[in-house]
Amino acid sequence: MCEAPGENDPRLERQWNILEEHYRQNKPIVARLLGLTDHTMFVDIEGIRGSIDHFVYGFTRQVPVEKEPSVERSKEEEEASFRQFVQQSWNDLTGKEILLRIVELDKAKNYLQLSQKLHIKVTATAEQFTIGHVYTGMIISINSARVIVDLDGIQGRFLSRKITPDQPGFLDLSTVLRLGQEIGVRVTGMQEDVRSHCPLILSLENV
Repeated sequence: MCEAPGENDPRLERQWNILEEHYRQNKPIVARLLGLTDHTMFVDIEGIRGSIDHFVYGFTRQVPVEKEPSVERSKEEEEASFRQFVQQSWNDLTGKEILLRIVELDKAKNYLQLSQKLHIKVTATAEQFTIGHVYTGMIISINSARVIVDLDGIQGRFLSRKITPDQPGFLDLSTVLRLGQEIGVRVTGMQEDVRSHCPLILSLENV
């Protein structure tokens, strides 16, 4: 459920029109994460709030290698430590941007439901992509380490740092690319397991 827009607020009226257009065209939209309640994540899209049921997000917990033997902790202490880690991870998510698909909206009822699944049905397979060919995809995740691109439901990635001939050092692509942007990418290889979450190895064609 989303918050009711201000009455006669032209900015929110325009935003509702944008949401309706994205919904009709089944086009993903960028939202900002607000917080999690039970299994529902609430988001904000330029002043309009919506929700994602059964929100899924993977956390990677790095366990430091200790040079000296540590005191063995009890099961309760381990569980408490893990809960603290998860809570901190959720807190770190607040304010982050995410690409979503609108599942249902009703302006009159101030209702906006979204999904992390950008495609209703994926028919493409990794094997259909030819190494060396250029394809157009959409950026669905971007950070200082890598960029993940969606190609008709199949995902690929490339490094965020790019060598540029006209300036020394590397160009940080995370500063010039944006979430939801359509870009041209070249397939340079594939993961050994093409059924993996991100099977395509890509390179950026142009910035």
